[in-house]
Amino acid sequence: DVATGRHYGAIACNGCKGFFRRTVRRNYDYHCRFESKCEIDKHNRAVCRYCRFMKCIASGMRDDQVQSERDVIGKREKKDNVRSHQQEATPRTSPELALSPNPDEFEELLENLLKSELTIQSLRDTVITQTGNVEYTTKSKNRLANADSTATLNDVLKSMHSQLLLVIEWAKTLPEFTQLSSADQAILLKNFAGQHVTLCVAYRSVGAADALKLLNDLYIPRASKTNPHVKEYVDGFYLRDCEKVMDQLVEPMRFLKLDNKEFVALKACVFFNPVAPGLSNHAVNLVLNARRKIFTAFERYIRTNKPMELTRVGDLTFFILTPLSVLSKSISEDIMFTKVSGVARIDVLMEELILAETDYVEDRHVPDPTPCSIINDLPSGSQDMCGQCSDDILRTSTSSNSPTNSSLTAGLLLKTDDVMMSGIGAQYSTPQPHTPQFADSSHLNIPYSYSNGYNQYSNGYS
Repeated sequence: DVATGRHYGAIACNGCKGFFRRTVRRNYDYHCRFESKCEIDKHNRAVCRYCRFMKCIASGMRDDQVQSERDVIGKREKKDNVRSHQQEATPRTSPELALSPNPDEFEELLENLLKSELTIQSLRDTVITQTGNVEYTTKSKNRLANADSTATLNDVLKSMHSQLLLVIEWAKTLPEFTQLSSADQAILLKNFAGQHVTLCVAYRSVGAADALKLLNDLYIPRASKTNPHVKEYVDGFYLRDCEKVMDQLVEPMRFLKLDNKEFVALKACVFFNPVAPGLSNHAVNLVLNARRKIFTAFERYIRTNKPMELTRVGDLTFFILTPLSVLSKSISEDIMFTKVSGVARIDVLMEELILAETDYVEDRHVPDPTPCSIINDLPSGSQDMCGQCSDDILRTSTSSNSPTNSSLTAGLLLKTDDVMMSGIGAQYSTPQPHTPQFADSSHLNIPYSYSNGYNQYSNGYS
């Protein structure tokens, strides 16, 4: 068996732990029939109890520690009995908060999270193709012949859009998420979307050298004197936060050698945030229970597979999750400034999920700000992920409130002033310049020196 931790002074599995405890407590007296020369390993450990017990002692197990543990448990019996009677007399108001002690259930939980991640990865190519014809930027930048893998600002926004499509599909594979109301689902997605983009691009970039690897296999390299063309591709304020992601997320992941199961567990723990603003009381209990189960599975996995790294749970929690929230908010603010400065147009999906974290509120009336149609209508299969975006969708949906297309595009339609607007519709295929009205944007708290347009802002950070 695999060692599960330190038991009675030695690193041992649960089987040897139980055998040693029973032997000491019941004062068993074993005898060997083969001159105490039996070979004891995990395959034939039950051949000779005497030799097995001697090997436990030789490995460092101490019988006096069993005696101490027995006394502690003996003292606890009365307290446990009193507590059990109190629980029987008091009705439980939150049965969903109870955690199952079955280790197999926690292992299965991590396996299911891995399967969800693999399912989303299988949709990657389809989503990238779906987003490929969208143009976000109002400035046209041609790639250099020797820099085909370097991302432009338009590539960055396309990658973000694709990741938002995937996070919705990923959330729908989680049983606890499907038990929530549409309003609570939307709140969790809005709260997590920016962190999802940041966390996934960081983990994807662990194998890259001084660069961030986007979902579409393009790279944002670190700015340096040896790479003078970087800022021609990704604008200055994006580049600054991208380098922070490299230093504060990618490097810790690389140093701690974060594996796939740890990644999916951390990702799910961040997603199930019981203090997300606006959650209903019922949702808080469900979300809290989900996070507790996932974090318990995360701890058990580390104790079982990496027993010598006693501080690993704390290291992963503080080194990775602490900067994640700050970095995701910085990137959300970058996207907000991209929109108001006219550098690029931000589609409805990105605006609803990413810009929800900023203080920016667009000057338009939205009768129902909850993007329930994003969650309810988004197809769950990869065969539904490749619908056609055309002007007919926008024209038809203007005269009818019913969905007109079962494709991904129709699933992303939101109702705004009785007009269905598509998150990735054809209105973006022909870029139209956007001129921000800075005179009416005092609520954005943008410094006056920035209000003359994007070029001055970019030059200030070049």
